[in-house]
Amino acid sequence: MRKAGVDHSVIMKLTGHKTPSMFQQYNTVDVDDAKLAYRRLEELLSQEQAQNAAPTKKCFQGAPDIRRCEF
Repeated sequence: MRKAGVDHSVIMKLTGHKTPSMFQQYNTVDVDDAKLAYRRLEELLSQEQAQNAAPTKKCFQGAPDIRRCEF
């Protein structure tokens, strides 16, 4: 159910686990879970790297002798 996106609290209610620790005891992580986690981490890091890249300038021509640039 967890892999299908069902919230932990709903799974606990359906399976009768009264505490999060009991739920975690039976909630195993397999190779597919680990691969997905690494893929999501790589995506997050790529997004952060793209956001932290050098800003691009937007320049506007004002009066003939003035140029304004925004980052």
